[in-house]
Amino acid sequence: AGRDHIFSFHYVDLFPSWRKHIPRSIFLTPETEVGFERSLDEFDLDQSRFPPFDPAKDLSVPPYINMRDILGFKNHARPMRDRRFLAAFAGKLWGDVAEAADVRGKVASLAELPDFAIHAFHSIKDMLGPNGMQNLMGNAKFCLVPRGRAAWSVRFFESLWAGCVPILLSDHYQPPFDALFDVTEFVIKWPVAKIDESLVKFLKEMPLEALERYAAAARKVRCWYLYPPPEVSWLGSWESRHQLEQVEQGICPNLSSSRNAFQAVAEILGRRIRH
Repeated sequence: AGRDHIFSFHYVDLFPSWRKHIPRSIFLTPETEVGFERSLDEFDLDQSRFPPFDPAKDLSVPPYINMRDILGFKNHARPMRDRRFLAAFAGKLWGDVAEAADVRGKVASLAELPDFAIHAFHSIKDMLGPNGMQNLMGNAKFCLVPRGRAAWSVRFFESLWAGCVPILLSDHYQPPFDALFDVTEFVIKWPVAKIDESLVKFLKEMPLEALERYAAAARKVRCWYLYPPPEVSWLGSWESRHQLEQVEQGICPNLSSSRNAFQAVAEILGRRIRH
């Protein structure tokens, strides 16, 4: 149960007895609200009394995004002033998770508004492919990022590469690495309870200069959210190596050696070492 033990979990409650065996260990996880993809009322334990994520010891980390997708988002990203849509979202409604159904249903209700591009669907067969998603996000000033089956969503990280300003609609999600930089400079966190006309008014009234400041701030730090691909993936794959070289040459210099998510985690953990 020592604090010197570090575990990486996609969802902490995949190891249900962690509260008994390793309650004081440090968890590296993308999820900061629930221990698994379920509605809150389905858990045997009160998630608020026995939280699977403790910001005092645990660390929120980004997911892995491959280099091909990074290049795709970059290629589809238009200048902010030339973007067609005010706000965009594409994603599944997830009716089997109450919290996801609530917030995503509210986002879906915005679909008829002018300059909003909302593609909310019930079946995976209706989802957009990579090019469709990249084109949509790269043509929107704001990208709405509602909670999914859990608090985090890959759309948050994709928005940083699409160049849209992420509107985080997940009350209990903590973006990674706030110990290294001020995340409020490039993300807007909006209360789920106020996904209504007040949000629409806020988005419409934000001047272009402010939008461009958010996007510029994201460009300064977004490489910290990337993991370089493992070298084993290069074996027999010229394409994987070439994609990494393209990212390092045009977006994230020295990604494979320094400025990346591995180094960010090491830096934060290093600051926590007790002397």
